[in-house]
Amino acid sequence: DFDWPEKRTYAVLPAMYWPLLESLFPEAVDGFGPLAIVGFRIVDARLAFGELPRGYGVEVHMNIVAATRGFSTRTVPCGTYHGPVRDNFPELCRDIAGAVLTLAEADGRLHGTRGEWDAWVGEAIAAVRERPAIGEEAFQRRVGELKGRRP
Repeated sequence: DFDWPEKRTYAVLPAMYWPLLESLFPEAVDGFGPLAIVGFRIVDARLAFGELPRGYGVEVHMNIVAATRGFSTRTVPCGTYHGPVRDNFPELCRDIAGAVLTLAEADGRLHGTRGEWDAWVGEAIAAVRERPAIGEEAFQRRVGELKGRRP
């Protein structure tokens, strides 16, 4: 866990990451701190995480595998990070969703609903994209609506 003054708000976690995990991998919701996917990770190379996805889904994959296999994890305060904030939300969302849905499908958790989940992911990506234009309050309402329409 760390402070990131340049990054004032988070859109992908509430709109994509948390809703997917709450529905498909509830055992992976806790244990990785409020900044569960920010790109900083220290990992024991001896742990078996399976084949890692490309792109931004790696950290999500590791979180889910760690939770479902009972790996020991902890969040450690690291101070303050000063670095760039990238505007790559659509790519980030696609990679996160791909990692979650691929693992859920492999584990038999989708029960034939992959198409419905893919459609939901498209709506979540649209919400993240429109967030700057509609403002924070409207975005939070939209996220709540999306959570209510999960397959």
